[in-house]
Amino acid sequence: MPNHVSSAPAPITAASLFEAIFHPHRAPRSDAYKAGCLAALRFRLGEVEHVECPYRPGTAEADAFHAGADEGHRRARQAMAEEVCQ
Repeated sequence: MPNHVSSAPAPITAASLFEAIFHPHRAPRSDAYKAGCLAALRFRLGEVEHVECPYRPGTAEADAFHAGADEGHRRARQAMAEEVCQ
């Protein structure tokens, strides 16, 4: 009996998508921005139940976190759409 190897792609994880988004040749982003992006990725991919900003409202860090979360939401939606189309 032949041994069949599944050719299905590995499921998308927040960590793998985060690494692809923040590749070494990308323009640097603040830690708060990256934290927001990762939080949104984890939420969209079902790894956590909600996104909680750890920074005080009205601070530059909170603004950066929310900007990163916007990118994370967008990138997760794109990745999930691409996965469905494959």
